[in-house]
Amino acid sequence: MTTRRAATRAVMLSTLLAAAACGSGQNDHGANPPAASPPTSTSASTGRPTTTATRPPAPSTSEAPKLPECKLTGLRLGLSRTEGTAGTFYVSVRFTNEGKSSCVIAGFPGVSYVDENGKQVGSSAVRSGAKGPQVTLLPGAGAAALLAMTDAGVFDPDTCRPAPVSGLRVYPPDEYHAGYLPHPGTGCAGPTPEPQLRVRTIVPGPDGR
Repeated sequence: MTTRRAATRAVMLSTLLAAAACGSGQNDHGANPPAASPPTSTSASTGRPTTTATRPPAPSTSEAPKLPECKLTGLRLGLSRTEGTAGTFYVSVRFTNEGKSSCVIAGFPGVSYVDENGKQVGSSAVRSGAKGPQVTLLPGAGAAALLAMTDAGVFDPDTCRPAPVSGLRVYPPDEYHAGYLPHPGTGCAGPTPEPQLRVRTIVPGPDGR
């Protein structure tokens, strides 16, 4: 009888130890879950799983601010030395940025002769050639437009009606206010068969060529 009881206890002890071992293995497995992986989907063409990735947002872009047009209040007007050939004199009308910030200028200035009282003499300058690209004037930088002046002496005096002029009235492009540049000479107060003044587009630099 004693031997049978001992065997029975041995069997029960073995069963309890086995159950404890199984329970311990489940706890260890649950305490260390597998690492998370990115979400996947299945490709319709290949049937293979594909990983879904999130793209970073594109960097934002912003346009550079547009520069203002140069105005007369921020410009210094000037003239280059006069040069002449075959009855036509040439002078460059200069525009220098005297402001503290950059500005842009483009196209043709308005130019005409005026007498000592500021009254216009003859027709305004006609535009010669094509309009050029926009010119950026940094503080202190300059641009110029070449002005051709036909000698009043080549025209018929009866129609030209020569008259003394004291200088030039100059309008920067897109500007309603004019500046004055002294340039004594003689212009035609009457009509002429060809323009007495011709102006080219503004270009960078001091000579307008």
